[in-house]
Amino acid sequence: AALDLSSTAARPLEGMRVALTGTPVNQERLRRPLSELGAQPFSLMTSQVEDLPVSFDWNSLSQTPGWIVLTSQSGVERLFRRLAGAQFDLRRLSQNRFAVIGPATGAALRRYGIFPDLCPPVHTTQGLLEALEEAVSPGQPVRLFRSRLGSRALYQGLAERFPTEDVALYDLRPAPADREALQAKLEGVRYLIFSSASGVDFLLDAGVRLPSALTCVCIGPVTAKALAARTQVPCVTAPVISAQGAAEAVLRHWTASHP
Repeated sequence: AALDLSSTAARPLEGMRVALTGTPVNQERLRRPLSELGAQPFSLMTSQVEDLPVSFDWNSLSQTPGWIVLTSQSGVERLFRRLAGAQFDLRRLSQNRFAVIGPATGAALRRYGIFPDLCPPVHTTQGLLEALEEAVSPGQPVRLFRSRLGSRALYQGLAERFPTEDVALYDLRPAPADREALQAKLEGVRYLIFSSASGVDFLLDAGVRLPSALTCVCIGPVTAKALAARTQVPCVTAPVISAQGAAEAVLRHWTASHP
């Protein structure tokens, strides 16, 4: 069972510096559970979200309704921003069904007054694919609204069975950063959290060398695979793909190595 981090009596990570990567939204979600444990989370490197030009026919959402699939909070926010820009009345979405990859994406969708019809029990691309394969009817259109860096496996798996459109709403790019400054920030850091595979690539592409005393925490198996392909630094994977899960992974690893 997941640990109730908010009620932890002690602060077992008191004073521990934990480096964060990812978008500002992802980093903000990580700060609270880590701070409650006494840690001192700080931003090591930030991923910037950049909107992309989109030629998608928004009218098709009401003319041929089907499944709208969202895999991130950024994807949710940018979808509704685009709909507003196109003066698309949200009541026209009523015949569509919504699928999200996990609870955080679902919470972002609910802020727009829409409750997801599907959230897979396993919050991964593969888990979402398997759930959609069960839920989507033959011939129903599926539209993926997500990052340009999103896993092609989800689109390919769906396109084999259903009419599927993969719509890249945004891209991720690393914020400008100096390698020496990044390296200096990692001195004395015990844990480094990666919330996406792109965050792994951005940091290592900048030429940063991960200290051997550092333990990396990956938000899920896709991120862990990306890290393992590029470095031998010790890594643990969050038991649940969420900010709470990442904080729990830090706590469990620290507790196990300092009984």
